[in-house]
Amino acid sequence: MTKHQKQLIAHYFSNQLKKEQETELNLLLKNDLAARSYFRTYATMHEHLHYSEDKIGDLLNFSSTISDQEEPKYSRFKTPLLIIGAATIIMFCLYLLAPIDSSTNRDIFTNITNHNPLAIVIDHTNDENILKRKIWKQETFELKNGGIHLRFNESVDFIFEGPGSFDILGPKLVKVHQGKTRTIVSNESGHEFSIITPQAKYVDLGTEFCLDISNNAKDKLDVQVGEIEIFDLKTNQSLAKIQQSNNLANASSSDWKENFFNSNSVISQPGDMGFQRWQKRMSHYASRDDILACFDFTVRKPESLSRSTRQHVPKEWRSTTEGMRNNRFLISNPERQEVTHGVMHRCLWGVGRWSNKQSLLFHHPHSHVSLELKENQEELSLISWIKANQMSNSLNSFLSTRHWDTSGLFRIEFERSGKLQTNFWGEPYRSTYYNKLNPDWHMLSLVIQLDESGYRATTFLDGVCATSRKLNHFPLVRKTGLHLGNGYSKKSNKFFRNFGGSIDELVLWNRTLSSAEIAQLYEQGTPQNQGKLFSQILP
Repeated sequence: MTKHQKQLIAHYFSNQLKKEQETELNLLLKNDLAARSYFRTYATMHEHLHYSEDKIGDLLNFSSTISDQEEPKYSRFKTPLLIIGAATIIMFCLYLLAPIDSSTNRDIFTNITNHNPLAIVIDHTNDENILKRKIWKQETFELKNGGIHLRFNESVDFIFEGPGSFDILGPKLVKVHQGKTRTIVSNESGHEFSIITPQAKYVDLGTEFCLDISNNAKDKLDVQVGEIEIFDLKTNQSLAKIQQSNNLANASSSDWKENFFNSNSVISQPGDMGFQRWQKRMSHYASRDDILACFDFTVRKPESLSRSTRQHVPKEWRSTTEGMRNNRFLISNPERQEVTHGVMHRCLWGVGRWSNKQSLLFHHPHSHVSLELKENQEELSLISWIKANQMSNSLNSFLSTRHWDTSGLFRIEFERSGKLQTNFWGEPYRSTYYNKLNPDWHMLSLVIQLDESGYRATTFLDGVCATSRKLNHFPLVRKTGLHLGNGYSKKSNKFFRNFGGSIDELVLWNRTLSSAEIAQLYEQGTPQNQGKLFSQILP
């Protein structure tokens, strides 16, 4: 980072940033990973300074109240201690501002945080770079469209949809000027979470409620689970307690009955925003030249498949395509000559990473998808989302070449224990012993790259490097048939290494993806609600 860029960030936190510099800073943070890391570190430093300032101020005030007649024995140590404390703070801040490697920045940032932020950004429909950003002070959000999903203290999920704006005033207090909200409280520590609108104050008594707030109309209300209490803004008197059944108790007016509405069709559910971002990314891939194939795992209607589409399938199925059912095709978008569409065999459609998305379930010993890589590739990158149900075999194949007799062929498999294994013909077998599957969704990545020293294969699990190895007998990625979700034995003419689980997405590139790109793809594609907060409140 340049000195000027660091000054922009410093001016932001000191409230000295000029209006014409705001656009420059926004573009910098949007496009520069190092700048975002520096910004997060500076924010933490700024918070610690305020925290330490308060503590030292309290100590000084306490010391000044001690009379000279009753000065304790330790008073002669007061000034040195304060100096040491101040020096420690300065050294700590200098450490925070020192250059930090982007690969370790996330861990450092987590470790130095000794108190909870007000909120964490979980999802956002319009800005992928804002994901997982922590909010440490009062902040205002204004959305012309789309939505944002915030999490307060691991106990409250707050979903907001524009157009409108809201202010974060505290760990349990939000002021909404206009917009639609869904508030989900998972445990008792989140009770009394409050939303202030231009008309009233709504206090959660557990567990989920929605609001539609407009400047020109009454607030619309939907209590889906539990109970809320409504207070008058001027008098702070309770106006009503409203339960899920829409029964009113202790209500001063029956007008609230007219405010009920059905929120399910107009306000996002948890995870919906991630699905919308994923749809946007998939549509963007269709126009990119570096994408060999993009399988979104979406069920296609029979009438949507043209004759030319039906002909763009693996060689062994071309003569029988007219008699095949259309719902057996796994369509690649874009349709390119380098990779065929897929043909599904003994697979079932299931639920994907989000409730409104499909995935393909590999449940049978012969379950697989046939593909064909029709041209040799000097470089290849792939990412896929997988969810393991069971490992029935000693080796369980995620992706394998149809044959295993020539240099340039490869397999990606999992051991029964869940360890990832990558095999390349002519190379020693290699497993990773630190990356394992569990029942959640995981992003699997393979990068085969060519550099000055030859070929190198690197695998990633959940955006983190699992293993990297030099390939001594690998000329290129050879054109071949591919089997997704199973392994095939030419000698016995049968499948024998079925992957027992679900596959949600598969994208192939004709270039090397960087580790930063893979980490970003994982961040963008992660179902943020998996295995955490929402599992606590599901029946």
